[in-house]
Amino acid sequence: MPYLLKGIDLATAPALRDDMYRLRKKVFHDELGWAVNVVDGMEFDEFDRDDTVYILEHHKGKLAGIWRILPTMKDYMVGTVFSDLYPGKPPQDPKIWELSRYAIDVDDPMARMIVGAKMYCTLAEFALMYGIEEMILAQHPKLSEKSHQTFGVPHIMTPPRNYGQCDAHVCQYKPAWQQQLYQMRDLFQLPSPMTEVFKLTDDIPTLVAAE
Repeated sequence: MPYLLKGIDLATAPALRDDMYRLRKKVFHDELGWAVNVVDGMEFDEFDRDDTVYILEHHKGKLAGIWRILPTMKDYMVGTVFSDLYPGKPPQDPKIWELSRYAIDVDDPMARMIVGAKMYCTLAEFALMYGIEEMILAQHPKLSEKSHQTFGVPHIMTPPRNYGQCDAHVCQYKPAWQQQLYQMRDLFQLPSPMTEVFKLTDDIPTLVAAE
């Protein structure tokens, strides 16, 4: 079952943190060829902070899925690195969070789908608990079709722009969290709640307290 935790928690679990950084290096540097920061076989950047939120899922005893979630109230990728892509001023809103560094490292197609479904349910639970209404992503246009299938039609989608080794554009979604959560649970017969560890402290900006 997925873990939902913060960077400060990962600092107390260096083996898990390094597994995540190694998986990111494998996917984003080795397989996708992105111009990302790599040190000692690990990929990380300035957005991997103590207050950054992560979804981590294991499969057959190894880290198999990762997702990074950043509040737009602080520095995030679309608000800084890709700010030129956004129409107007990038949002700073506790209801809008950014998704990045999504990666799954599982060979079996069905297992890959299940890992992804569990991670999405964890994301939806987090969004519902913290009053998150929108998600913003800077991604390669080839990945947008999958994002549309997951989150619905974006209400903002910018034209792609080349950034040296890859193209990128911005998509902003208003997911139907509750409906999609029920559908995903039913489709893959997943437990409720999905999240194994919900270890988040009060310094994450929130509008809605846990009910």
